[in-house]
Amino acid sequence: MRNFLNTLANRLMKPLLASPLHFVASNHVLLIAVTGRKSGSVYVTPLEYRYNGEELMLFTQQERRWWRNLIGGAPVMLVLRGKRVDAYARPFTADQMPLSDLLRQMYPYLSDERRTALEKTSVYIQVQLVNEI
Repeated sequence: MRNFLNTLANRLMKPLLASPLHFVASNHVLLIAVTGRKSGSVYVTPLEYRYNGEELMLFTQQERRWWRNLIGGAPVMLVLRGKRVDAYARPFTADQMPLSDLLRQMYPYLSDERRTALEKTSVYIQVQLVNEI
């Protein structure tokens, strides 16, 4: 059921965020376009974001595969508040850095128990904007 809802949400959010009606969701959700290192295919994914100083913080689940193209850092293209923005992204798992404080900043409304569970399965994606909006 979770995968079905995620697929449905992605199918709705992608065209919405790329349209003139992006303002309905673009204050908290962006599109990230990642190019596959081997395939050259472009993967476009909507993700919730927050500013963390000059950077953006994003989270995805480890079970997703697209983020692996960012290991070691990679250029990405964002659709952020209706504008295309070049950026540089690096993923981190809980094995590489503690994610609990970042998860608390990103999802302050979640219980500590839920955040602890998320920490084990989440990937933090640190995004630096190359050209500012």
